[in-house]
Amino acid sequence: MNCLVCDKEIIAREQQRHPRKFLCSRTCAGLYKSQAMSHPREDRNCLLCGKTFETRSSATKKYCSIKCFNSRPDSGRKPKNAMVRNCKFCHKEFKRHAGHITQEFCSISCVRKFRSIDWKGKVRICMGCGNAFPPADREQLYCTRGCSLHRLASIRRLANIRRLANGFFVDRKTAKSRLNKTHCGRCGYSQHPSILELHHRDRNRRNNHISNLELLCPNCHSLEHFEANDGQFKNNHGRL
Repeated sequence: MNCLVCDKEIIAREQQRHPRKFLCSRTCAGLYKSQAMSHPREDRNCLLCGKTFETRSSATKKYCSIKCFNSRPDSGRKPKNAMVRNCKFCHKEFKRHAGHITQEFCSISCVRKFRSIDWKGKVRICMGCGNAFPPADREQLYCTRGCSLHRLASIRRLANIRRLANGFFVDRKTAKSRLNKTHCGRCGYSQHPSILELHHRDRNRRNNHISNLELLCPNCHSLEHFEANDGQFKNNHGRL
């Protein structure tokens, strides 16, 4: 068998070494690929409109454009995935983005114009203060930014109250103030209560339940982690 590029005879050893049986070397393989000899161009007729278009011989393309592809007889199975569609505001034909299946508008300006017309003259009740206001778009739930921030703060405050009722503290500062202990839980040190440290029994700092917390002095806290070989003494075994 002869090589398709240099017309050199391919011996059995080279034919076994090279994966392509019709090329003698990698140099010929690169030339074969760069010269587009592996995929020559050819003319085809569109199956829908009959228009002649050029494509690669190895391609499976059967239609001349995306519009003909979306208008084919078997395209009714998934009509929402059509690439070419009409804008919902200006009714202009446009091509949607490849990853945006639910795109309805051709541009951002059409989106803003559609929202302003769709909600023009309508009234919505603010979820923060309860006053009526004209919304600017579909997603606006508060009349001002201050109302939204005040609403979020109240939601967080209620969530913190529920956590405290169930025995969970928001952070260490709140836990130390709510425990109301003035002495160490191990040795009973009470000379300077402000230096007492918050100890998590299961070593999980996010578990701020009252059953998992304990106030210890710095000495007892260090001894607890030193004997368990964790915390600040995890990676310095044997050091003085």
